[in-house]
Amino acid sequence: MTKKQLSVKVYRMKRILLIFGLALALALPVAALAGSPFVTGDTIIVAEEDIIDGNYLVSGNSINIDGNVNGDVIFAGSNVVINGDVAGDVIGAGASIRITGEVEGSVRVAGSNIQIDGQVGHNVIAFGGNVVISDSAEIGWELFTGAGNVEVRGEIGTNVTGAAGNMLISGSVGRDLNVAGDTISILPDASIDGDVTYRTENAESLIVSEGATISGEITHDTLDKHFDGNK
Repeated sequence: MTKKQLSVKVYRMKRILLIFGLALALALPVAALAGSPFVTGDTIIVAEEDIIDGNYLVSGNSINIDGNVNGDVIFAGSNVVINGDVAGDVIGAGASIRITGEVEGSVRVAGSNIQIDGQVGHNVIAFGGNVVISDSAEIGWELFTGAGNVEVRGEIGTNVTGAAGNMLISGSVGRDLNVAGDTISILPDASIDGDVTYRTENAESLIVSEGATISGEITHDTLDKHFDGNK
């Protein structure tokens, strides 16, 4: 398989994952929205001392949520920052998304640049151009992601599953790493308490640095075995 064919395969794979992620992030049950206020405007600010009881639906160019929300946060915006704590889920889409507060439920987002700095009780599902799970982040359950570039520097409670052009792992993964892409780098500080299954053009696309800890087995499959629509 040529480099051009590989690029086409990876592009198609990430496009499918992105579409799936958008649908998953934005598809909401009507019951969840019933009775919830909807806030819209150019600049939306929830001050640090503010407390919102119930779900918070918001749309705007710039969204800053510094206060706490006792429900779900559902958003659409260009630049979104959530510094406050959220008792439910965070769901939405934006150009730039950063979450530094604690989310008791799950995070399901799609955007150009996504960064998770805080604690998430359940899953993180993130699709976009760049996805960063920073070294201060703690995800209780699973990370499921598709992006051009993915960095996992924080703590993942169970599995990491996804696809990326380039993926970097320097944090801890509680169970298995199951990924596809061009280049996958596991850095010296990384700890994976399970198996590593990766799908790339060749086995050398996985780089495991000295000092990295992998408890289980490492398995390589070629991309065309799984993603070639002609087979």
